[in-house]
Amino acid sequence: MTMSIKPRLQCMVPPSLALALRVSRLAGIAPLKFVAKQSNIMIRLSTSLCVYSYLLVTALNVCTLIAVMIDFSVPVKLSIRMQTETKRFVWIADVVIMGILSGVGVYTAPIQMRRLIAYLHRIHKINSDLGTYSSSLTDKMLHRLTIGMLLITSVIIVTDFTFVMYLADLNHRQLLIAIMYWCYYCSYFIAHLLEMQFVLIAALALSSLKLVNNGLRTLLHQSGIESLTEIPNSNEQHTANAILPQPPKKSVNNSIDTLAFVVTKRSVRFPTAGWMDQRTIRRLALSYGSICEVVRQIDNNNGIIVLLLLASFLLHLVVTPYYLIISFVTESPHTGFEKVLNPILQTVWCLYHTFGLVMIIEPCHRTHEEMETTRELVSRVMCSADPRDPISIELEMFFRQLVLNKASYAPLKVCTLTRSLVATILGSITTYLIVIVQLEIKNMQ
Repeated sequence: MTMSIKPRLQCMVPPSLALALRVSRLAGIAPLKFVAKQSNIMIRLSTSLCVYSYLLVTALNVCTLIAVMIDFSVPVKLSIRMQTETKRFVWIADVVIMGILSGVGVYTAPIQMRRLIAYLHRIHKINSDLGTYSSSLTDKMLHRLTIGMLLITSVIIVTDFTFVMYLADLNHRQLLIAIMYWCYYCSYFIAHLLEMQFVLIAALALSSLKLVNNGLRTLLHQSGIESLTEIPNSNEQHTANAILPQPPKKSVNNSIDTLAFVVTKRSVRFPTAGWMDQRTIRRLALSYGSICEVVRQIDNNNGIIVLLLLASFLLHLVVTPYYLIISFVTESPHTGFEKVLNPILQTVWCLYHTFGLVMIIEPCHRTHEEMETTRELVSRVMCSADPRDPISIELEMFFRQLVLNKASYAPLKVCTLTRSLVATILGSITTYLIVIVQLEIKNMQ
């Protein structure tokens, strides 16, 4: 029994996802072993690394909790992160969200990695079946994005932690608390890795869906259906008028009946219609169904993590501009370069969180767009193909699947991950920010 299960717990991964998983393994959220086979990279679940993951995240959360409790007990002037009541509430909420997010990511990591292997197995099979069509989304671009985001995140986290340490030493605050807050930054880095895993998996599913649409476009090109959208010349129009019965000018019903006759005459047959085209349509339909199932599984398995990520983005995009505005409207105790560095650092954080929000939503939105494109392409083929052609049966089955088998990224059915969600979140951020700043200004007065 064991020998039959082991082959299912390993699969091949692309270089971009392999890089993210290697870093995630160090952070404790990817208990995997990497095996190189020729030019491919294989991953396999590791039980020993699961124990390492549990111990690591438990130590980080406990250390962060102790630091918050000590920082909460000291006088306000000596506090590292909680100089006011508003900052105290915001900081505790931030620590709680990051702790829950890192805990969920690590404690569910073995289950998530098993499901990840299942995703990759199915995506690899889809890409193998549709390998004759090229994809516009290359793994090289994803690899560069992964490297860039990891470097940018590391630089921002180290800079912010160094600045906190410098302020703690400058203002004669407890340096031990500032050092213990490094565990919070580690939890934040874990949250970023969870985001990168979701984005890369969603991008791989999007790439496979584009292969299906490229296959449909190839069929349209081979059948010459694009030419039907062109305006007919005068000779073709004269021939059509000679063939079609001329209805009385005052008879509206006869004119409408004639339109149906025109559409029937304009239907075409695929020049290579037959077993090959039927097999191609069936393969595209099956691949689309598999992609919908992958999207549905990704959405179900990552629902809690995605919602926590969205909550963290909402909180950070409220807090970061709040700190930035307060630094301008109040008299800052900082002097020298720290007075300039603080607004710059808050601005960088604000831009970083905004980009992170867009990055997690964009592949999901583009997946929804590609599904609409699939429906449009299949509809064009169905409307233009001859109903007597055997390929129409496969097209009808494909269209029924498009209507009945609808998948989307909607974590826990709370919201749908589209670009309109970004506008909604930004509107909510503006409202919360105005209220918080007004309360802070009122308290200062």
